[in-house]
Amino acid sequence: MAIIWKKDLLCLDFIRNYIIFNYSNKYFSIRHFIQGYSNFILCGCINLLKQRKMINPTFTTTFLALSIGGMVNSSYLVYKHYQKKPLVCPLNHDCSKVTESKWSKIFFIRNEVLGLLFFIFLLMSMIILIFNPDLNILKTIVLISTGLSLLFSISLVLIQKYIIKDYCFYCLISALITLLIFFNSAYLFY
Repeated sequence: MAIIWKKDLLCLDFIRNYIIFNYSNKYFSIRHFIQGYSNFILCGCINLLKQRKMINPTFTTTFLALSIGGMVNSSYLVYKHYQKKPLVCPLNHDCSKVTESKWSKIFFIRNEVLGLLFFIFLLMSMIILIFNPDLNILKTIVLISTGLSLLFSISLVLIQKYIIKDYCFYCLISALITLLIFFNSAYLFY
């Protein structure tokens, strides 16, 4: 605990000296303050993760960021579908051809809704594991679910390529996020 406290003091001391130095040299601005404050928050988060016995705080933070990115991507697809608005594809493909195909549902649930629920589950699981890192059953469930979702994403990408013969940019982003989360969870948990 004393080591973490010293690190926190070092982070605070760094920011205090940074602000005083820039203020005395008349280079201080809001941008400088935000940069210094974000360094303080980053130091605090990394120290919290180290204190909680997480394996690697960098991979934990990356896992959280990827989960949030997956939620945003899936939420966008759900929003566009229920608003009946066309998707804008930066790859000059017809995304609606993919998202409205007969492969866009499994067990009468749309794939983007399943993706949204999956990414929410991952985010909540990682938050639980930050505060209780000894839940090995949850680590195993996360690893198995990310592996199964990776297989599901690969099958959907293959369906896009060989059966539909068109791509959805947002579906490819979701598959890439799932791949990165799988590697991330494999590194974190085993």
